[in-house]
Amino acid sequence: MLRAIARGDRMAFNTMFNRYLPRFIPYATGLLAGDKVAAEDVVHEAFMVIWEQAEQFSGKGSAEGWMRRIGRNKAVDWCRKQREVPMTAELQAQHVEQSGGGNPYEAAEQSD
Repeated sequence: MLRAIARGDRMAFNTMFNRYLPRFIPYATGLLAGDKVAAEDVVHEAFMVIWEQAEQFSGKGSAEGWMRRIGRNKAVDWCRKQREVPMTAELQAQHVEQSGGGNPYEAAEQSD
């Protein structure tokens, strides 16, 4: 499906969006300490990235895992912008695992 999306197939994107949105909202809500409104924003941003970068999916691993990673990265970005909102322990652990350690807020700032 991501290959079709990479070619600009809006029907494939709509199908993918409708299939995964119900899974990704609860996932993002959990990452963002129960903030469903923020989770919806993060997930919609993630889907925009998926649309724009579908051609970058290498086919290694699952498409869902690739999309979740985009969503997780968007959640980290959101937390960084909203410093008063703490990252959940799960999101912090995932970020540390991905980045090789360190403070996720500082690591995100250094990558800018």
